[in-house]
Amino acid sequence: MSWVGSENLGFLFWNTVIASLVILVLFDPIKAFANRLTSKIFFKSVRTFDDMIKTLRSDITTISTAKELARTILFGLEKGLSISQAALYLIDRSGTKYHLIDSLRKEEILPSDIVASSAFVGHLKKVGVDL
Repeated sequence: MSWVGSENLGFLFWNTVIASLVILVLFDPIKAFANRLTSKIFFKSVRTFDDMIKTLRSDITTISTAKELARTILFGLEKGLSISQAALYLIDRSGTKYHLIDSLRKEEILPSDIVASSAFVGHLKKVGVDL
């Protein structure tokens, strides 16, 4: 460190330590701000989806029945993803039957209405549920 001189070594050391601490303290907030700004500008649909998920998560915490839970989840998906068809099934205790809890359509969705190539139908067939 001949360019600094032997009398300024302590000063250089403390400047380096202070600069390092400032960078450590400021880096995360600046990074988070840049991420929020970039997401806001370029990924509006992702932000909308994230906001919908946060709202749905907070709504779900106050629900006490399966029917209310199904209605809240389906309404959130309909609103946030603009879907027109969805249904929520729960399996019974024996593990052999699925019961429709709720759906977005007014009429009941029968298993034959579900796309035949879906993983859900494949699982139903594998466990022996008649469709």
